[in-house]
Amino acid sequence: MEAGSGTVWPLKRTAPFTLVALAAACGSRTGLDPFPAERPATAPSVQAPTACGPSTCAGCCDGDGACQPGTAVAACGEAGRACVGCDPAVDVCSPDPRNPDGQVCFSPCAFKACNYHCCTPAGECVAGDSDDRCGSTGQICANCAGAGQVCDTSSWPHACVSR
Repeated sequence: MEAGSGTVWPLKRTAPFTLVALAAACGSRTGLDPFPAERPATAPSVQAPTACGPSTCAGCCDGDGACQPGTAVAACGEAGRACVGCDPAVDVCSPDPRNPDGQVCFSPCAFKACNYHCCTPAGECVAGDSDDRCGSTGQICANCAGAGQVCDTSSWPHACVSR
């Protein structure tokens, strides 16, 4: 110990160790570092795709979330609702006068009233024995002529066959 003071000597003896400990703590990134660490680049802002729904689609939304016109037999609907697949043999995709809320799959003819005939998409029950209106079980008439075929009325049900 030094003469005249009992506390100086222990401080002088531990002072070099205290400075080393303080110097080690100063190595942290406090913003005062002359060589600051690189900051990671931020990802660019990516806009999420707009979801198909009533506010974004006048037709219907398919299984993948894409907006479809809603007028096809395979994807029928409107007002951003889920598309419905119609049965092409008996249904049409068209606004049903009985359902003002949209396009739905429906049979335009009553099966019992049109049995042994075929039905046009407009709802007219016809004989079903011509090349442009072929059929016989109340289903939607086939246009054989449009496919380069003829209506075979000798078979049941009437069907399109090659010439």
